[in-house]
Amino acid sequence: MNASIVEPLQPGCPWAELNHSLGQPNLKWCEATQCAWVTEPANTWSNLAYVAAALLMFAWARRDPRTSLRLMPVAVAFLAACSFAYHASSTFAFQVFDFLGMFGFLFVPLVLNLVRRGALSPSRGPAAYAAFVAVGLGLVFAGRAWRLPYQALIAVGAALTVGSELWAMPRAARPASYRDFATAVALLLVAETFSLLDLTRAWCDPLDHVLQGHAVWHVVSAASLVFVFRHYAALRPATA
Repeated sequence: MNASIVEPLQPGCPWAELNHSLGQPNLKWCEATQCAWVTEPANTWSNLAYVAAALLMFAWARRDPRTSLRLMPVAVAFLAACSFAYHASSTFAFQVFDFLGMFGFLFVPLVLNLVRRGALSPSRGPAAYAAFVAVGLGLVFAGRAWRLPYQALIAVGAALTVGSELWAMPRAARPASYRDFATAVALLLVAETFSLLDLTRAWCDPLDHVLQGHAVWHVVSAASLVFVFRHYAALRPATA
């Protein structure tokens, strides 16, 4: 099975009309596509890990006045819904929303770090956040038009976020420990490893609808996002 070959859904399948009218995603994960309302069961239901992560964040953030912390669980809940819809439908339309969900979370800490470093005023944070998300989505459409692997945008966004955190570290406003941040990065690397094993077919059983490399990505990356939240929750309130 080649990841670059995405077969359209067969006529009569639940998502076939949307799949044919708006197009297929740009790549095929290992799991075999089913003619059903949930076309990729393992890759779809594993998004419940993001729901669990969002609920944890909501519980921890509900008494915190900082807008940035309250935005993180909202972004993760949105990501869960979008990724669920994308893998359930195997359509480009919902793949776009999947990217919107990922950008929605990734750029929260990036903007926070720019504010911490003094490169961005707090009042301009929301506008900068919206601009980052808009540019990210624009690059997704550009990548599709030019037939480029736009999944790399998530790796670039993650690298920018990690880099911005390292850049912001010398500032006075920082958490007492970087253990949560280091754990988040380590988990993200593990998650990305499983996703690449799936994408390259190094580990691939298309008929296994319980355990898939990309499904592991969902579960482990959800855990990573929880530790990202914990890290920024430890910042002094005045910095966020």
